[in-house]
Amino acid sequence: MKVKYSLYIIAIFLMIIFILFSLKHEKSGKLNLINNSKYTIGIITSNWHNKSTTKNFGVDYKYNIQNIQYENQISRDLKLNNKYLLVYDSSNISNLSELLLIYPLPDSLEAPINGWKYNEVPISIDSVKIRKYVLNED
Repeated sequence: MKVKYSLYIIAIFLMIIFILFSLKHEKSGKLNLINNSKYTIGIITSNWHNKSTTKNFGVDYKYNIQNIQYENQISRDLKLNNKYLLVYDSSNISNLSELLLIYPLPDSLEAPINGWKYNEVPISIDSVKIRKYVLNED
């Protein structure tokens, strides 16, 4: 009986450590995203879909950097072909990106091959607002 109880305590303790490590790692990645940020256009490429063996709940989106297409999903119900500003980690392009739903873009806007630096984005953006959005700070 005591052995089972001890194993449960150890399992719960290890689970808590794993969760804390995962949260710290995610926050670290998002800080890299903020510190090495460049911007491009993310385009919604699907309608809402339910979870299946290959996809998560939400919609798919794509973006291009240096003529390479990247794809991801977001758990929001967004309209097909809508464009949004997307921030990505320029030091590790395939590492992390975030679709910035706070900055919808006009259909006529085209992204440069290598993305935009902060001061090159052709719309008015706010770095503090982006940081809060990416880090989920209110």
